[in-house]
Amino acid sequence: MIMEKAKIKINTGPYGTIELWRIDLAKFNHFCEIVKRDLVSISARRFAECIMQEMLIVPRSPSFPPNVSKWDDEFLCEVASEWIKQSKENLTNTSINFDLFKHYVLQVIYENDSQMTAAFINLIPKFLELSERMDNFRLGSIVLNNYGYGHTMEMWTPDVFADFARKSPNEPELTNIMLNFTKQKWFQDQLLTNIRDNSVISRRAQIIEKALDAHSKRDYLISVPLFLTQIEGIFGDYLIH
Repeated sequence: MIMEKAKIKINTGPYGTIELWRIDLAKFNHFCEIVKRDLVSISARRFAECIMQEMLIVPRSPSFPPNVSKWDDEFLCEVASEWIKQSKENLTNTSINFDLFKHYVLQVIYENDSQMTAAFINLIPKFLELSERMDNFRLGSIVLNNYGYGHTMEMWTPDVFADFARKSPNEPELTNIMLNFTKQKWFQDQLLTNIRDNSVISRRAQIIEKALDAHSKRDYLISVPLFLTQIEGIFGDYLIH
């Protein structure tokens, strides 16, 4: 597993402390493709050269050799070993040659590939669920708009849109569905929340709540007159406002 910090510092002795980039996850995809395409088949020494050249932050010291290919085996192996030890967690091997270095770097790359693949596979059900919800919303919206209920779309839950999309009701059926919804608690709670949050008509929430309670009990002699007067009052509120 990669340890996430931007830079690695290595004390080299003759050149003091030098810095190299870690294989950070943000750049990892691009880096992996370069490694797998161009570096897998080359010698372990050449592999280490390419990786270190890619990761090296060249010091300002004029005596430091910036071209990694000119480093001798001992110095290159020392830097590469320390770099991979600091980049990879739980690496206890103290003596790392070029072959082991290549093995560890490729191991890190393929581990990351596996983790990314597993993460994507785990997300597939969520992608499918999102796609299904979008289809339900599209089909449900068509049904609502076709029969003059388009203005109510913000009130419905994903399950309601799924029901509209699945049944594709005609106008009388849709009207009955709407009437049934108005008697359910979630509808009443949502309606009251919308009214209370509206500065123009919030003062009417208490009366409308009583009308909804009567409506849910089928006491239409109380609910219908209350609703009609409140609708008229809301219309007047908006004209004045």
